[in-house]
Amino acid sequence: MQSALRGGGGRAQACMAQGSRLRGPGSRNSSSATNPRRRLSVQAQVLNLMRDLQDEFGLSYLLISHSLAVIRHMCDDIGVMQRGRLVEAGDAQEVLDAPQPAHTRALVAAVPDIRHVH
Repeated sequence: MQSALRGGGGRAQACMAQGSRLRGPGSRNSSSATNPRRRLSVQAQVLNLMRDLQDEFGLSYLLISHSLAVIRHMCDDIGVMQRGRLVEAGDAQEVLDAPQPAHTRALVAAVPDIRHVH
């Protein structure tokens, strides 16, 4: 796994500055809070920007999230925690596709699978 600090803090600051520019002039935080589609659109733009910067500069991120969709999209390797203890770690696809501990299986099972919605 690459160092989470590789590339220095300046690039992380540039990423956050760029992320704040995605909203555009005159927009307000409240518009994202009241419009879930807009909030998800902005989130997707920021995550895609982070992936682009990761690819371009060889960056690594340490993400802490409850969103398994974000984790699946952003991470090569993951760790699953329960009550402050690491219960599973490994390749993100392997862990999410074939979770071993009961806690990880319950987390994955709780996410709706839209591929099977009619």
